[in-house]
Amino acid sequence: MAHLADVLLYALFVSVVSWTVTHEEVFVELRGWAEEKMDAYGEISPWLAKPFYPLMCHFCFSFWVTLATLAYFRFHPFGYVLTHGVLWATSNALMTTYETFRMKIAERRVAMQHNTVAIQQAKSVAEMSQIQLKQARKMIRMQELNEKMTIAEQIVPVELGDEHAPN
Repeated sequence: MAHLADVLLYALFVSVVSWTVTHEEVFVELRGWAEEKMDAYGEISPWLAKPFYPLMCHFCFSFWVTLATLAYFRFHPFGYVLTHGVLWATSNALMTTYETFRMKIAERRVAMQHNTVAIQQAKSVAEMSQIQLKQARKMIRMQELNEKMTIAEQIVPVELGDEHAPN
C-alpha cells in the first residue's frame, strides 16, 4: 500500500513537470526554439527533428521525465522496467484527466459566454420589439385620426359660404 502512495506521488511530480514544460507560458520560448529546430532539421531529415518533439508533447516528455525521476530518486520497488511503465502510465492518466477537466471547464465558459450573448440579444430584440410596438401603435393612432379627419371632411362642408359666417 505504501508503494501505491509513492507511485501516485512520483506520478504527480512527473505529470506536473511534463505538463508545465509542454503547455504553460513559462516555457513558451523553449518550445518556440524547439519548433524552429524541428522545422529546420525536419527539412534535412525527419529523424533529425525527433529529439525536439518531446518538448511539445506531454506524453513523450513524461517518458523522459519518468526516466530521470527514477534515476534521481532511485525509486524502483517493482523492478526498474515495471516501475517505469507503472509510473509513466499513471502520470499520463493524471495528465489526461487534467486535460479533460480543463477542456470541460473551457467548454462551460464558452457555453456561458454564448448564453450571455444570447440573453443580451434576446433583451435587445425585446427592447426593439417594444419600440416597434410603440411605433406601430402610434401609426395606428395616426391612421385612425386620418380616417376620422377624412370622415369629418366628408360630413362638414369645407367651404362655408358667407351666409354661415359669424357676425
